[in-house]
Amino acid sequence: IVSFELLLVLTGATLLWQLALSPTARAKSAASPLPRWEIPFSGFLLFLWCVLMGGVAGQFLAQQILQRMTGVTPDTRLVMASCGFQLGLLAGCLAFRRLPTARAAETAWMPTPHHPVIGGGVTFLIALPLVMALGLSWQYLLEKLGLPIESQDIIALFTQAESPVEVVILTVFATVIAPITEELIFRAGLFRYARNRLPRWAALLLPACFFAMLHLNLASFAPLVVLGVLLSLAYERTGRIFVPIIAHGLFNLNTVLLLLAGVNA
Repeated sequence: IVSFELLLVLTGATLLWQLALSPTARAKSAASPLPRWEIPFSGFLLFLWCVLMGGVAGQFLAQQILQRMTGVTPDTRLVMASCGFQLGLLAGCLAFRRLPTARAAETAWMPTPHHPVIGGGVTFLIALPLVMALGLSWQYLLEKLGLPIESQDIIALFTQAESPVEVVILTVFATVIAPITEELIFRAGLFRYARNRLPRWAALLLPACFFAMLHLNLASFAPLVVLGVLLSLAYERTGRIFVPIIAHGLFNLNTVLLLLAGVNA
């Protein structure tokens, strides 16, 4: 399993060189197929409000359902509450898209040859060595500073899962629900709005930082920032939101499989 993971890392490093760092790759300057999001600031605030209210409503409904259930373990309750929150955020995104403000701001998309599955797989492979290298360096820095290194809550839940049902719920949450919701918010929402209104470094970095902070874990903060930047670049380069969604899902699936195999991800 570790050998296969190292093979993925080496493949990603090769693709990183060929598609991004080599002189040939850097010489290419194709226009981005991602159009400017022509939405006023008030419309963007409305988007944020819909997302936040959706999350609050989703978590409230999940808690109401859990109160009527018996024999549910605390870990399962935590998972279901998190799923409710994420589904509420997703519902908020979808509800916003049906509003006249969102429809009026949509523009025509440039045609693109990028297939989302291939683009998502390539993005995942390229991200893997970068995130892994930074993760090791970040943990080393935290150890030198004497700061605690703790796993994310969902990783602890995977390692402590007591039934196949919990594992299935966690897997669906990590590989399907979370990637769709977070990419619609942070890439199709925050990054798309900021990329033509802020300096490029800020448009890439700010959504990535918010994305990392959402996970409430210091040990994974820096690696997730890098992952967020790479997902934004993939979205910008291909113009298709399904590319970062698939890459995000594959990244989480890789972590899940390592955890289930007993490997320290």
